[in-house]
Amino acid sequence: MKVNNVLICEDIRMEVGNKLSAMGIFGDTLNIEIPEIAATEPQAAVILAALITIEKIDSKTDPKDYSIIVSIALGKNIIGKMIAKGASAGNGKILHLTVPKFSVPLLDSDKLFINVQLTKKEKVTNEYKAILNINVTKTAP
Repeated sequence: MKVNNVLICEDIRMEVGNKLSAMGIFGDTLNIEIPEIAATEPQAAVILAALITIEKIDSKTDPKDYSIIVSIALGKNIIGKMIAKGASAGNGKILHLTVPKFSVPLLDSDKLFINVQLTKKEKVTNEYKAILNINVTKTAP
């Protein structure tokens, strides 16, 4: 199994017919304008979500029981962590894992990192890192 992609977006919704819809998908950059006179405490925040796409490679060699560890960091500070347990079932080749909405505090420009690890018996079998550049611009009133 391998992580193919991580989409960072504003929201993910489950639709009729077991379909996922990702709203407000970002490329590699998020631009935010904050008034210069805005208080620095509490910080401004943006709410984001993520959609992780995992591909089954070979049903004979892919782990049957595995864990997915998702770490979210702003710069060097971990702001969230999620661990999901999985079991390969069915014939589907693509799995989607949604990362529920999370708050990203903003004060200055920084990088948001979403690191995804697939593990089997605590050994990392695949790893993927998505990066979102966050540009904060202070604007005059």
